[in-house]
Amino acid sequence: MLAALWPASALAHASFVRSDPPDLCGPLAQPRVATNDPRCQTGVVLDQAPGSVRITFSEPVQLAGRGIRVLSPSGKPVQQGKALVEGEQATVHVQADGQGTYIVDWQVLSADTHPARGRFAFSVGQPSALAGTGVSDVGQVAPLGLALQTLARWLHFAGYALAFGTLGVALLTRSFAGGAQWRFTNAGVVLLLLAEPLALVGQTASLGVDQALDGDALTDALASPFGRLLAFRLAAALLLWVASGSLQGGPDDVRPNRKLSVGIAVGLGATLAAIDGLGQHAASFQPQGLGLAVHGLHLMAMAVWLGGVVLFAVERERRSGIGKIVGVALAVVAVTGLAMALVHIRQPDDVIATVYGQVLAGKQVLLLAAAVLGWLALRRPKWRPWLGELSALVLLIGLAGLLVSLPPPR
Repeated sequence: MLAALWPASALAHASFVRSDPPDLCGPLAQPRVATNDPRCQTGVVLDQAPGSVRITFSEPVQLAGRGIRVLSPSGKPVQQGKALVEGEQATVHVQADGQGTYIVDWQVLSADTHPARGRFAFSVGQPSALAGTGVSDVGQVAPLGLALQTLARWLHFAGYALAFGTLGVALLTRSFAGGAQWRFTNAGVVLLLLAEPLALVGQTASLGVDQALDGDALTDALASPFGRLLAFRLAAALLLWVASGSLQGGPDDVRPNRKLSVGIAVGLGATLAAIDGLGQHAASFQPQGLGLAVHGLHLMAMAVWLGGVVLFAVERERRSGIGKIVGVALAVVAVTGLAMALVHIRQPDDVIATVYGQVLAGKQVLLLAAAVLGWLALRRPKWRPWLGELSALVLLIGLAGLLVSLPPPR
């Protein structure tokens, strides 16, 4: 059954495939030059200057910020006009009149909203000193951008769990935790709202620290699928804020429609979980609808798990009921997580040899630790092992935020 989840082609994080002039150190270069070879810095040596630079990516892309920039040996931009994009290919005309080494910088947005950037060189006539400095990337983006993306997603996941997860547990147990319930929901809404502006800056900072607040980069990000996803997430948080405000206060018998209203709010959370998959590698699944369903279930189960642990800490009367719900949520997290791992990890070596695989392995270790602590919480509630489970979950969603910000192995 899980074999049916294997993708026909992976579409998550656009990656450089090849270029013309060719990148000697590109992932598909034949023969490929070692990354520490000096020719990686100066590129292929051409007898005649090219009239254009063409880059092919692993999936359809959208140019971001500066798009494609070609620097002459003196550091002067020599691209002519705007780059043109047709599917997976981006082309820009250049006027490379002088001899020496030219630097090509590219910045794109993937179909799944993730930013990516890169650099390669070519020389005309003979190599020369480089006009620009090298870039230090982690996961095809600037380190600061990756850190901001991860923090934004941590806030988003934590906010989703507090806002929608606790409501889901309350609906399933047919009981509410009084004022504490709504404090959790309100705190979740605040985290959801805080996550989005941080995610926007993380998106642009991923292209370079100098572009974090650049007008063109911000405009391109907002006009892309990322911007539409950001708007939907903000709208969902604001709708929940309005709905929860009307539901708070008074006993259940005074508000007979409360459970129906909470059910509608939980439905909004389920819709958000499914749509959220568009920015979290769901496109790696074929068909994409299957990916959205798997990612949505994974996020909702995580939210119910974390929300259940939070309510477990304050609701002594219904701990048994919450424990059963958390157990089911944990099983769903494990199954959907396995499905996503099978899609993104192509061979066992990827677990050790790639940053993505290492983070995924760390996430599984924390998942197992949290599950054990959760079992102890049910068996020995006076020991308060749920504090350890909650701590493990906080770290777990941090690793989840980092994982969906990294490119999967190819």
